[in-house]
Amino acid sequence: STILNYYQEKLEVDLETTDLVEFVDRASRLDKFSREQFDQYVKGLLKKLNAEDTHKKVVSMGWRQIITTNMDLLLEQSYSEILGKTEEYKEILPIRSINEYQQSTSNDQIKYIKLNGCLSDLSKHKFVFSTQDFNNNKSFYNKVLTNLSSLSNDVSFLSIGYSFTDGISKRLLTELNKNNLKNDTKVFNIDPFPNEAVIPYLEENNVITVR
Repeated sequence: STILNYYQEKLEVDLETTDLVEFVDRASRLDKFSREQFDQYVKGLLKKLNAEDTHKKVVSMGWRQIITTNMDLLLEQSYSEILGKTEEYKEILPIRSINEYQQSTSNDQIKYIKLNGCLSDLSKHKFVFSTQDFNNNKSFYNKVLTNLSSLSNDVSFLSIGYSFTDGISKRLLTELNKNNLKNDTKVFNIDPFPNEAVIPYLEENNVITVR
């Protein structure tokens, strides 16, 4: 809402949407809209965020992979704070493209996969907001999500603060259930304020809400 309100005032328009993807799609058709300035504005907001204890806990655990749609550097900052200390369990290795994803990793590394870009370098890892952005990034999504369908049912999935309302989540659930004949693969979704109306749909897709 901060982004939408600021930019609608800046552009002196009302694009009649609260959906960020739809907003960028519509704004991009306006002559006075600069996508580069928009991304820089979002980058400035993200840089103001500070890592919390939760982030340090996340980077100190022995995940097989961490996959996020976030664009900030909070996990990277948290990892740098525990680097070389007793809390460090494995190296957090940022993955922001297919080329980085295909690099081999060792047993003491965790792939931290950032699906929607990264503010560390917008020229290399562009923010994904618009429908066209998602289309441009489709091969990366396909590579990451398709690999999830071939994992053993012994692998557990933990979701933290994810709404399961966008196109990526639908594809994610499809891939997880593709070879899930016995419904053994569950996603445990940590959400202190769940949307009660969505819980039955999530349960049908083997997503267990943990309040």
